[in-house]
Amino acid sequence: MILSTTSNQSFVFDFTIDSEYKQVSLWIEKYEYGELVDEGRNITTEVMEQGSIIFTTSQLETMENQTVFTIGVNDNEGTASGRSSDLVSDKDSDDRFVVAGSISEEINITNEEIVLASIAYSWEEGVSSFSPDFYTNSEHRIKKLEEYEVAYLLVSKFSK
Repeated sequence: MILSTTSNQSFVFDFTIDSEYKQVSLWIEKYEYGELVDEGRNITTEVMEQGSIIFTTSQLETMENQTVFTIGVNDNEGTASGRSSDLVSDKDSDDRFVVAGSISEEINITNEEIVLASIAYSWEEGVSSFSPDFYTNSEHRIKKLEEYEVAYLLVSKFSK
């Protein structure tokens, strides 16, 4: 309830990792028609065996199409968070379509990058949500991102 009243979109991911993993890095990638245009700043923090990752977006009332992204990581030892903002587009926000989603299946944590969530914008009708395959298959993901003018992906990487 708190997240839904303070943000436009919110995603919460609980994790349980082997004790050999010591850190998590999170960042937001921005794509325009499937091309990576910005990897954004990342947040890296120490993590223990269990915790949560929270990702939210909010719109600024003072600037049309300005989106604020907040990432937080919480475990038994504490919380780390970061915030950034981006101008989605110069186009009128009243005419846009938004598709948001997240990985829905339990995943095995590896040293690989994992796409956790997505938010995509289009000013054309006929947008569709992302399939579960979008989050696990990079070839499929890039092909799908080509359909959207702007897309943001929350990416994570756990390290030993």
